[in-house]
Amino acid sequence: MKKPSTTTFLLEMKDGSQKKITIPSDWTLTFGALVPGSQHNLGKLGLRVRKGQSQKAVFQDVESFRDTSMQIEERVTTVKEETFYKGDGENKKAVVVEGKVHEWINPDAPRPQAEEQPKQLRVVNLD
Repeated sequence: MKKPSTTTFLLEMKDGSQKKITIPSDWTLTFGALVPGSQHNLGKLGLRVRKGQSQKAVFQDVESFRDTSMQIEERVTTVKEETFYKGDGENKKAVVVEGKVHEWINPDAPRPQAEEQPKQLRVVNLD
């Protein structure tokens, strides 16, 4: 017997937490007022999970949601600073070099461990 296909959704909650739900691919999601037609929702939204006309679940306080099969990338900027000294004795001056690296990363990918030694920046010309 063939196993039914499923779809996994990532839910971003208003408190900053994340949840994943996996549902059969033929089920549907709707997103809207927690109590449709009511004037007393107080801004609350609900993510509903349905199989046909049958409601299977309702999640409230969902900020956003997406199918995890979608590839998402976000731009991350890393700033590194290093201080060099020019001159000697009383003429010694500190020169701070800042480098910015912009890259696109997949927010769902595992994060690499922090490097023990930061990469060194090099000043080519101080004049």
